[in-house]
Amino acid sequence: MPHDVRLSKVLEKAGWKVKVFDNEGAEEPHYTIMRKTQRWRVSLRTGHFLVPPGGGWNDIPEQVKAAIHAGNELERMRQYWDARNPHNPVKGAEADEQNDE
Repeated sequence: MPHDVRLSKVLEKAGWKVKVFDNEGAEEPHYTIMRKTQRWRVSLRTGHFLVPPGGGWNDIPEQVKAAIHAGNELERMRQYWDARNPHNPVKGAEADEQNDE
């Protein structure tokens, strides 16, 4: 069962979701921002949007970004990824130059 970031009911009704999926362990650690059929993948190591599909924060409402950065949500997403993918942890060899967005 994926890890979901809690969003306001208004954002959920508009089709927005933020998740860390379970079965993506071979890929760079990331979370996915979704709006209906659109998807954006963001690195848990660097905070950069992954290509494909690309994109940027200009495509995402400020309230979604705020929910991702609220409290220690990013750390919870990283911990969830690491628990599901111990062979590909967030703080792997590529994480030495991490900058949290």
